[in-house]
Amino acid sequence: MEKVIQMESTIHAAPIAPGFVRQPLSRWRAAAIHFALSLVVGLAVVALMMLIWFPAPYFEAMGGGGLLLLIVGVDVVLGPLITLIIFDTKKKSLKFDLSCVAIVQLLALAYGVSMMFMARPVYTVFNTNRFDVVIAADIDATERAKVVLLEFKSLPLYGPQVVAMEQPNDMNEARRMIESGIDTRAFSQHYRPYVASARAAGSASKSLAAVKALKPEVAKRLSAFIAEKSLDESKVGFLPLYTRNQDMTVVLDRETGVILALAPVTL
Repeated sequence: MEKVIQMESTIHAAPIAPGFVRQPLSRWRAAAIHFALSLVVGLAVVALMMLIWFPAPYFEAMGGGGLLLLIVGVDVVLGPLITLIIFDTKKKSLKFDLSCVAIVQLLALAYGVSMMFMARPVYTVFNTNRFDVVIAADIDATERAKVVLLEFKSLPLYGPQVVAMEQPNDMNEARRMIESGIDTRAFSQHYRPYVASARAAGSASKSLAAVKALKPEVAKRLSAFIAEKSLDESKVGFLPLYTRNQDMTVVLDRETGVILALAPVTL
């Protein structure tokens, strides 16, 4: 019995190992944890933006880099920096302060993602002799309600859909579109599947020789691009693709109108 009591006394008297003592959280460690969490969220936003809403080469052409820099700057950098500044375990209001930082950060992120969602390209529209990129914000809700074809009733979520613009036969409708103040390319009720106009696009496209006669430097860059893509120079044609930030060139089969590639070249 005495041995048992002595053993218990020895156990209770033994010092606590240093590794089990909880050290107070420093501001640098708190900021590092905040940074790690923010980085995970930021990477998820980057993946969403570059892989789904702005697939290459639309990301660069639509100026996605500037918007992404703003979002990541607020989410990944500014939040942890504020935590580094305000964190102090002696402050009674620390939990409230950190909660405010998190809420503001989440609101800023939500706003940035919503802006990104509305700025995403939803249609690449062929119209007579050119292509235009239409973003979600361009599509007027009232006009979209007039869409008849089922495939154009909802906006694409996974990158832009290639379509053709059908000019209205009704002169009153044509006049209304012009006078509406809305970009005529955004009247999605007049969209039709691109396949029906593909040959017209191929016929309207310019050969490399035609481009070279007008813009030798552009032709040189296009020639290098189609060589890189292993395309037959004699069979491809080019049409301009207009975006809000950086124009590109649609490379297509001159006979069938099938789109072969998008070249980061202004035609």
